[in-house]
Amino acid sequence: MKLVISLLLALLAISSASAQSSKVISQTFNANNIEVLYTPSFVEVEYKEIEGSRIIVETSIKSSCKESTLDFIIAQGLTSPQYSSNELGEGFISFPSYDKLQSIFIKGVQIETNIKIIVYMPKSIGMLATK
Repeated sequence: MKLVISLLLALLAISSASAQSSKVISQTFNANNIEVLYTPSFVEVEYKEIEGSRIIVETSIKSSCKESTLDFIIAQGLTSPQYSSNELGEGFISFPSYDKLQSIFIKGVQIETNIKIIVYMPKSIGMLATK
């Protein structure tokens, strides 16, 4: 009986350790006054042209952690692009460095996180400068 219980606990531990979760986060920004889009060089970024006057940033996150942990990471703002402007009124969209995501450990195990970004930009403004 103890052997059966031990096997069940071991299977439960293995199944919870291999938890996988994924999320897609979409954010919309007004394209007026946007001059520069600062994108991280170590994350895959795809650009697509669309009609309209908005920039839509779609961030796909796949992680080796549980969904509740991924929700917590997202809530901390570690995956969200930010809008800012300078004194001239020029707008900027910048992305987090994502390096903090590579240094998260739970119970001594590093969480593996893969991120892909799709930026939908209006045809009227063409490609923005990226850094």
